[in-house]
Formats: sequence, C-alpha cells, structure tokens
Amino acid sequence: MLSIGGGLLAAFNASVHSTIAGTDELPAEQQRASRNPPAQTLLVYMAPPTARIVAALGARVTSMTLAGGRILVATATCPNLERYDATLVDHSVKDIISFPTDIISSDPPPTVMELEGWIVGDKHWGGIPLTGYREAVLELGSERSTTLYTYKYTLATGPREADVEKYEVERGFNTIDLSSRRSAIVSMRFREAVPKARIRLYLG
Repeated sequence: MLSIGGGLLAAFNASVHSTIAGTDELPAEQQRASRNPPAQTLLVYMAPPTARIVAALGARVTSMTLAGGRILVATATCPNLERYDATLVDHSVKDIISFPTDIISSDPPPTVMELEGWIVGDKHWGGIPLTGYREAVLELGSERSTTLYTYKYTLATGPREADVEKYEVERGFNTIDLSSRRSAIVSMRFREAVPKARIRLYLG
C-alpha cells in the first residue's frame, strides 16, 4: 500500500497463495479456488468517498514506492506456494513497472472478472469499484432461477448503509446492466447458493 495525493494506492493481488500437488492443511475447495484467480491483479486508489481501479496487471504486486516523481511497482509472476509445492529455486519472473503519478486520476482500464457459483455460495462477494467505468455488465449462466441482490455503497457510507437492488435470475443465460451503479462500489449476493453458476463481469 502506498500513500499518495492524500489517498492510498493498494494492490489487490490475483494470486497470492496457491497449491499445485495439494495439501492436507487446507480445505479442498480453497485449494481449488486458489488455482483459478477470478481477476487480474488490480491497483485501486482510495480517497474517500471514492475508490477507483487505476491499473490491471498479470502478476502479483510485491511492493510499491515513489521515486523521481513516478510510482514504481514491483511484481512477481509466481504465487506463494504451500510447503509441499515449494521449490528450492524461485522460478518467478520479476519486474518493476513505472507509472506516472497522475494514474490515480486517469480512466480505469477495461477488465473482466470470472468465477463460478460454488466459490461464492450464498455469501457476499465483489466489493468492486465501478467509478470511472462507462460500462459494467454482469453475465450469469445459472442452472436454476434465483434472486441476485446488489449492494451499492462508497468508502464513506460503507456496506452496512448500502442501497440494495434485486434482480430475478432465470435458468440459463442472463445479462444484468450495472452501469447505473458505476459511481460507487458494488457487491453482490445470491439468495441461495448456485454452485454451477458461471459469473462474468465486464468493465469498460
């Protein structure tokens, strides 16, 4: 996390920990989910009441700093592996990316998030900043009819004071336009778990 411009720049890493061969120390579903990150690594700038996605990367961020009027972001391509998968040699590709400081106020990058229903169950998921996006479309492939609740809030109000809206999800393919909520943070919840659901969120 980096303090800049009166706000905070934080990295939400796509893959921090993962397993390959497996371990008896973590639930099987948690290991399975760790092998398929739902999104790219996202850099999010937070200056209450807003949060804004400012960059999408293919590697996990290991550190950030300011130097010479630029934001330097160090990355590595390999997640932290559990002890049974750990190797003697670090085989990840490391890089340092330089961003201008005005990235904190630039247009957000297009990105896609994709996951399956068994990962989220009937719990809240998301917490995705839509500020700056012109288009936000949620695509759902569901094996049965259900209800999807969306929660709109900001860093100032928080999720407990969110505006709630519900959408009826039919069996099969559904498209939900979330563009009207693009000035805030959005999280979601199914009325009941839909394990085989395919969830895809496009932001552009």
